[in-house]
This record gives sequence, structure tokens and C-alpha cells, in this order.
Amino acid sequence: MSVDLHSRLNGLATRILKADVLEGKGLGNEIGFFVFEYDPTKELEVRSFLPSLVRQLSEKRPQLKFAHVSLLDVVKSLLDAEGLWPRAVSLEASQSTEKALVAIQRFATAERIADHLAHQNPPSQTELYIISGGSATCTHADGACAPARRAARHWL
Repeated sequence: MSVDLHSRLNGLATRILKADVLEGKGLGNEIGFFVFEYDPTKELEVRSFLPSLVRQLSEKRPQLKFAHVSLLDVVKSLLDAEGLWPRAVSLEASQSTEKALVAIQRFATAERIADHLAHQNPPSQTELYIISGGSATCTHADGACAPARRAARHWL
């Protein structure tokens, strides 16, 4: 892991727990958010750090109600619920990634994703959502790469 990325990841829990994120202060003063940008080629390094981030947040603020959600898992779940996941994978294999992406985006809209998140982790019981899995590139190292991963980057 590069030194810069490593130090940024190590400071992530502290940054997320700042008032501007948790209390909606800062940009727009409506919804607190923080986007951790990184080189998509470092996706596996960032993903491997997430369990440590979850542990740090739990230790630093035990009363904080948060949910870590994989955007890939959400999109796959939406497609699975309608029996569309195998078709999306097949469409990508037989036609193209672009055609699969268009089909997935037509079905897995931002509204459906938000509804799914709210159903699985109700906002009344969740103060912070950590949403991962929307990198701009696909990595095959862990077998999680699928059309949904490439589609996910368009929602973040």
C-alpha cells in the first residue's frame, strides 16, 4: 500500500467522525457527506481496509449507529430479487459491457437503490452510511467483478 494512501486511510475514521459530516455542516448544510477519492487501481487495498475502518468507528464512537453497505451487493440484490442477475452477466458475456450497463442502469435506478438502503437500514435507526464498492475500474482478483460493479460507479 502506498504511503500516501495508507496515511489517508488511517485518518479516515477521524475525518468521518467530524461534525461537518455527522451534523450536516459544511457544503449545503443539509446532508453531511464525505467522499474518499482514490486511484481506482487501489480498489483492493481500500476494500481490504474497510473492516479496519468499521472497527475504528465502533471503538471511537460506540453509540454511533452506522451501516456499511456494498453498492455492488445492493445492485446484485436488486437484480437477484427480480431474477435479472444471471441475465445481466449473460448479456455482458454475449454482447458487451456497455449493453449490460445500460440494462442494469434502467432497472437499478438511484431511487431503487435508495429505497433498498432505507429498507435494509432505516434512516431512523442509522446515523451514518458507509457506501463502498463503486470504483471506476473493475478488478477480478476476488471474483466480485461483474456488470453491477461497472454500473455502480455511475451512482457515486
